Amino acid sequence: MSVNESPKPDVDETSEHPVVAICHCHYEEVVDELILILDRLPDGSQVHVTSSNPSVLASFKSGWRRSKVSLDVLATENKGRDVLPFLRVLALLKLPDDIPILKIHGKRSLYSSTGEKWRRDLLNELVPSEAGVQKIVNEFGNSPKLAMIGASGSYVSDLGYWGSNKRQTLKFMRSAGSNPPAAHDLGFYAGTMFWIRSQCANEILSNVDFGQFEKERGQRDGTYAHVLERAIPMTLRAQGWSLREIGDDTELFPHKVRHRKLTYF
Repeated sequence: MSVNESPKPDVDETSEHPVVAICHCHYEEVVDELILILDRLPDGSQVHVTSSNPSVLASFKSGWRRSKVSLDVLATENKGRDVLPFLRVLALLKLPDDIPILKIHGKRSLYSSTGEKWRRDLLNELVPSEAGVQKIVNEFGNSPKLAMIGASGSYVSDLGYWGSNKRQTLKFMRSAGSNPPAAHDLGFYAGTMFWIRSQCANEILSNVDFGQFEKERGQRDGTYAHVLERAIPMTLRAQGWSLREIGDDTELFPHKVRHRKLTYF
């Protein structure tokens, strides 16, 4: 597939546990690391890579070696960080229900001395091994109301993490037909990497206003992408879906993790 083509919309329905991975990468120097991570996906998986950098897409294509895991690449504009490209691919795929989707990206967080460690920790938690991925996939199969799974320790609810996003997050939730939570009910997966059930992702997609994504100016907070980082898990939880982290089969609630502080800043 050329970098200007759209992803293939069909999931391999012959696979017992199909997995779809959507990976955004802005930096060519992270490509090899991401390929190694994605190499842990089981046969029959689909990988869709987005980037505004043609060299990134070319490096993915030249470095890909898995004959039983398909790779499609899509050129995107440098806008909406990793969130807008994820939603663009999701809209093209039109996935049926109950497909586990892995959302990852090649974040570097250059403002932080531990940004590289943050990325690697998230990636290795979410894609630990082929057996580990299968265990995650099975969790979705065994728990019909499970919406999302994040890396251990990535779900945060300290009210300081609202940043400048509270008003727009609550506005999004209202537009999605969810009652806005109490002010202390913030809860989201920091880093915006996670597993999500396909119908949950599609539900969020149906309420996204693509015109709200700002031009890229290196913003660290307050963009529509930051709003959706918070609004996705909060909206799904408000609709009765459950949230989890890797290695813990109990449901996440904001009050349980209020004490957590991210150590990657």
